[in-house]
Amino acid sequence: MRYVDGVAKPILWVDIDDVIFHLWPDLVKYYNLEYGEHKTLKDVWDIGSDQSYHIIEKYNLYKNMMPTSILPVLKQKRKDIYLIMVTSRKDIYVDETMSELYAHWLDFDDIFMWEQKSNVCRSENINHFFDDALHNVIDVHKNAPNTKSYLVKRDWNNSEKLNTFRGKSIKLPAGIITLSEEELCKVLKDIC
Repeated sequence: MRYVDGVAKPILWVDIDDVIFHLWPDLVKYYNLEYGEHKTLKDVWDIGSDQSYHIIEKYNLYKNMMPTSILPVLKQKRKDIYLIMVTSRKDIYVDETMSELYAHWLDFDDIFMWEQKSNVCRSENINHFFDDALHNVIDVHKNAPNTKSYLVKRDWNNSEKLNTFRGKSIKLPAGIITLSEEELCKVLKDIC
């Protein structure tokens, strides 16, 4: 909890890409167009980071992003939470990231880019961590035990093996909460 003007507020750390704004659907679409392939959202971890950033830059994917249904809920509950945004975007995308958040009128208390998520969860005493990347959620779950970890279900993390990251199959440890976008909206309403 963080005290703001004498009021205790739960600290929420929310990933930007594919939790607040859709990124991978457009990235996969333009990747297939660019490279003549037929990848689906289940194949996102097969797309290299150099290729991803090439597509993001060429097609300006960090601009005019489509919000998920989570964004309006965060805006509605904003006065009741201490909101920290997180992204794995490189520091060179700070301006685009801030512009997109402000364009959607999302006010937040802090933002961390390209940081080890479990370290920040521990140092900032984060109460709730929401991400769509299983490896990040596992890292926080294992290394920041006082933070409740939530995996937002997406096509790339919602299969029998759940996720393959860097060639290794990753299993979901007990204690991580998996939620659909709709379920997450309900949890956000109940947290505050």
